Amino acid sequence: MSHSGSTGRRSGPVAVVVLAAGLSSRMGRTKQLILFKGKPLLRHVVDAAASSVADEIVIVLGHRADDVRDAIAPLPARARVVVHEDYGQGQASSLLAGLRASSDTAGAAVVVLGDQPQLDPSIVNAAIRHWRNLQPPVVRTLYRRTPGHPVVLDREIWPLIANEGDEGARRLMAERPDLVTDLEVNEAPPIDVDTPDEVATLDRAELLAATDEPLGPEFDNT
Repeated sequence: MSHSGSTGRRSGPVAVVVLAAGLSSRMGRTKQLILFKGKPLLRHVVDAAASSVADEIVIVLGHRADDVRDAIAPLPARARVVVHEDYGQGQASSLLAGLRASSDTAGAAVVVLGDQPQLDPSIVNAAIRHWRNLQPPVVRTLYRRTPGHPVVLDREIWPLIANEGDEGARRLMAERPDLVTDLEVNEAPPIDVDTPDEVATLDRAELLAATDEPLGPEFDNT
């Protein structure tokens, strides 16, 4: 359902919040450190955010935070890392950590996932323009009618997200569709890299292991 927008809603700088704190339990190893086309998966997402018009980038780390921070260094000038010690509580808690770490002047946060290395900065920009032009509480990206990321969250609804417990923004969007304006994109969604099979789908021939986590025999291309 589309939200018609309203006047007088705050604008201002936009922060990209990159969620990358998880355990990678379905992968069986730290997926943020897997190399794809010569860079860690997470670095692709950070670079896409840095290529957008966003004013700041907040990267939320948790599991193996020091190793992941080292792997994605040096960071773009307007990016910084926040370490979420309670990352085991789930993605919603990591989102709250990212929102709290965003600058006090941020008018909205663009939420992206750290396991989507195909993130397109032009779609991040389109989502930001949608928010600036229509001023809805939430902009949700629809890839051929499939909900995905980025999701833009106006600052005014951040307290509502905090009240939704361990489901966060997902539950809020489900319960309050009147808050949501959709950005329709005629493309397939970026792949969520959660499992070894999804790693292979990205580009099997170009995948390398992070230095301390070699790929298993299932990724042997010989």
